[in-house]
Amino acid sequence: QPLNLLPLSAKTEPGLQDLVSTYQQHLKTYPNLALKDVCYTASAGRTHFGDRCAIVASNTQELETKLQHYQNGEKVPDLVISDRSPGNPSKLAYLFTGQGCQDMGMGQVLYETQPKFQQTINTCAEILREHLELPLLEVLFPSEGENSPIHETAYTQPCLFALEYALAILWQSWGITPDIVLGHSIGEYVAACLAGVFSLKDGLKLIAARGRLMQALPAGGAMAAVMTDAGTIGEILQSVGVETVSIAAVNGPENTVIAGLYDEMNQVICTCEAKGIKVTILKVSHAFHSVLMEPMLAEFLAVAEQINYQTPHLPIISNVTGKLATDQIATAAYWVEHVSRPIQFAQSMKTLAEQGYNIFLELGPKPILLGMGQHCVSIKHSLWLPSLYPKQGSDWQILLRSLAQLYVRGVRIDWSGFHQGYGHQKISLPTYPFQRKRYWNEAVTEKLEQTRRATQPQTIMLEPTTDPIEPVELPPPSNPVVPEQQMGMAANPAISSRQSLDGSDINQHADIVLHQLNVMSQQLEVLQQQELEITWQQPFPTPLPCLPKLIGYHKPRSETTLRLFCLHELGGSAYTFSDWSEYLPPQIEIVPIELPGREGSGSEQPFSSFLSAVQVLAGVFTTYQDKPFAIWGQSLGALIAFELAHLLNQQYEMNPLHLFVSTAWPPNILLDHLEEMRTISPDTLLSSFLGRLEVPPHLAEDRQLTELLETRLQADLPLLLSYQQNYSQNQPLNCSISAFGGLEDQEVLEEELSHWHHYTHNQFKLHMFHGQHNSFVRRNKNSILTSMGETLNQLITTFTVP
Repeated sequence: QPLNLLPLSAKTEPGLQDLVSTYQQHLKTYPNLALKDVCYTASAGRTHFGDRCAIVASNTQELETKLQHYQNGEKVPDLVISDRSPGNPSKLAYLFTGQGCQDMGMGQVLYETQPKFQQTINTCAEILREHLELPLLEVLFPSEGENSPIHETAYTQPCLFALEYALAILWQSWGITPDIVLGHSIGEYVAACLAGVFSLKDGLKLIAARGRLMQALPAGGAMAAVMTDAGTIGEILQSVGVETVSIAAVNGPENTVIAGLYDEMNQVICTCEAKGIKVTILKVSHAFHSVLMEPMLAEFLAVAEQINYQTPHLPIISNVTGKLATDQIATAAYWVEHVSRPIQFAQSMKTLAEQGYNIFLELGPKPILLGMGQHCVSIKHSLWLPSLYPKQGSDWQILLRSLAQLYVRGVRIDWSGFHQGYGHQKISLPTYPFQRKRYWNEAVTEKLEQTRRATQPQTIMLEPTTDPIEPVELPPPSNPVVPEQQMGMAANPAISSRQSLDGSDINQHADIVLHQLNVMSQQLEVLQQQELEITWQQPFPTPLPCLPKLIGYHKPRSETTLRLFCLHELGGSAYTFSDWSEYLPPQIEIVPIELPGREGSGSEQPFSSFLSAVQVLAGVFTTYQDKPFAIWGQSLGALIAFELAHLLNQQYEMNPLHLFVSTAWPPNILLDHLEEMRTISPDTLLSSFLGRLEVPPHLAEDRQLTELLETRLQADLPLLLSYQQNYSQNQPLNCSISAFGGLEDQEVLEEELSHWHHYTHNQFKLHMFHGQHNSFVRRNKNSILTSMGETLNQLITTFTVP
């Protein structure tokens, strides 16, 4: 690859500027790095956020220079930066070019450098062997000094089909898939093939017959582009009184193509020029899309009737109507009519605009349709991108420029597919530049600091020790504890007016919170008396908790046929799942898992090692082997659930039927974030995660509630930070995986969630709901649990207990 594309992104514009700066410094420090490996690591080995830039370069020195241009705010070629102008969601249309733009050697650079493109062209060549006199490759890529019959219609049409189809397969291998397709004249054959109307073999058979039959028609036809509207041309044709001349295409408001016999065409052209209308004679062999095509229709119908048609699985615009194609497109009659009917390209573009399409990617040797399309419609924040453009650069350069534009627009790219087959290596590069800031109200932070200084004479840190820590016998609370089910507003008048995060009454939450705060304060005193020091960086041995204490709000069901084990989010608790049984079928039993270090766990020490936590929790699962099971995990819980599924399979031959993961980076992405998190001070990290809990301002001022949340995070963060991936994408699970995320989540993006599909041999589904990182599950509880219930019901009906 003579050129490479470097994509960089961050969650904020300052973050992107910092990242660009660190990359530039890195390239200065290590000038001998292979550019291909730098770009591969930055694209396939990094998470991609909203603020983006993309740079096309031929070597590391050029890349470093362009990074400096970015920092200076200078615009230079092949440096593309996110357009932050508000716009509608991106909707991508493929535009397939028609006849007239072909040339010898078109796509040859891609054939020589892109394995996927070469493979597709070779497949087309093999299929066309029985339909063409000369091999396709000899026509497309003749040897130096040799002529090619590529401008003969019999070869032009199959050559263009093969080129455009290969471009489509290449783009799709990079993850750039269309939402709709539109082709101009023979381009509609490629569009229909891609939409599944007919197979590649049938499509090539049909287009080869079309070109051969058209080539055999008598000469004498001509075509011309007239720079006026179709209505004016219609009046001129009527006034001149010609029989064979008709409108062949309406390409724009003032771009109409006419076709007919040469002598009659001359009469029309002279009339137009006399009226001051510009006319351009087109270099064609025949009068396509006119009545002069009628002699070939019967024989073409015979071929078309041999084709196996299917209803398109992808929306496609019809040339005949300029509207969305109906089932009629899957008939032989449609393709016969298509030969002689005028092309309604202008109306087709209006249809795309009306339906909200705003990215137009042309697949052809030259960007003919992009210019015409922009004369047909005006769309704000639209992108018009070529695949090939010989006048502007090499094939590969044009493709990379367009890919860069798509990337900064936010279109999802399959970087693994983009780099497949090149043997690039991942190398050490700068990681995400976290913007060091606190994420919640400073007044609340100061209150917590004052409380912490008053209750903690010294920073509580634990250091690794080889001596086991004995369980601490805690004295009973000084005030009698009323069982939570007996407590209510009267027991806690101070909280009677507070509201829960989703607006419902939180007294049931607060009663538990107040009781546990009392218990935790006594634990804190005991720890201080023992002068223990806690560290976040290294694990320390703790006595294994009693298994029953890891289960909370469990409601066994007599009719159980499947258990759903649920692991809460970072800083959460098993209370999240206390009412889930009400939303799920009665044969599904919810088993909530509660990590130590929060209410309900008493004096149990938090887990300090991720591996030990997984091993201990596996013991819980082994006590429930009488029924099949599935696992739900959110945030940290999803990571635990994933590693649990592997451990249970490896050590106990127990396999979940399904894994549900929510708002969680898959391991390969998480490890990049952990690398940065481990460099941040515990206090800063704690404040950051407290902010992510999305506590409303009126609750953030509640000292007892915030201290409770802080305690939970202090229990869970060491667990997260100690994570080391024990299983890789090369060891995917046998069970299917469903991933859930929030559309407004700025932490775990939809693109990142989609990477979970690498971790299963089985089916993968991604479900996105409106809401932020932590709130979307509460906000969409009914819909999420309904979806889960449907999935679990299917598992129950298909699974037979041995």
